[in-house]
Amino acid sequence: MEIAISRTAECTFLEDAMPPSQQSQENKASIMRDTNHTGGHNICESSVQYGVQAAQALASTLSRRELIVIYLLIWVAMFVYDMSTGVTRLLNPYVTSAFEEHSLTATTSVIASFAGGISQIPYAKLIDVWGRIHGLAVMVLFMTVGTAMMAACQNVETYCVAQVFYNIGSYCISFSITLFVADTTPLRSRAILIGFTSSPSIITNWLHGPIAEGILDRIGFRFHANCCFFLASWSR
Repeated sequence: MEIAISRTAECTFLEDAMPPSQQSQENKASIMRDTNHTGGHNICESSVQYGVQAAQALASTLSRRELIVIYLLIWVAMFVYDMSTGVTRLLNPYVTSAFEEHSLTATTSVIASFAGGISQIPYAKLIDVWGRIHGLAVMVLFMTVGTAMMAACQNVETYCVAQVFYNIGSYCISFSITLFVADTTPLRSRAILIGFTSSPSIITNWLHGPIAEGILDRIGFRFHANCCFFLASWSR
């Protein structure tokens, strides 16, 4: 017992005599040893929800090359996403006019935008509990249902419900992309990569008008909704 007490006192004295930089390195090494002994989970992280733990595990396993490929694919997906949502938004007054209810254009837009905005609050909790991938799949399903209803709608009321489904899916998908960037990047480069994933809008903003005009002149808004439906179904 006396030998153990003397060794503890000696270790304490040596730690006090260490410079601050060496003490911090020793602390990091001890934290890593404790983490390895507990199977990779720190005691403080035992109360972290499943979705957050899964995101941390995914971020720790992705290599630099894999992240580059993923971000390039995200850029392509966001290009298609921005093109689809922008053209759909421009076609909204023409759809309501086709049903002779042009005065309801603002009503459908406000209801759909409001539903999409408030849906991000429960969605953030859902993906923390359930998981990022599962939540994203549900939102892609919402967009798929919305585009199918747009293609088959016979009145403004059905089109308004379709817009609600579509906006909930599109808003939460955009939220998921931003959250993925936050999960996989350090703080110093996070703003740059969030801007990179949003950069397709620089190109698509100039293409929405001509594409929407071509759709109205040649194929109609229902065919555009069918194209969006197949794109959303394929992305699942």
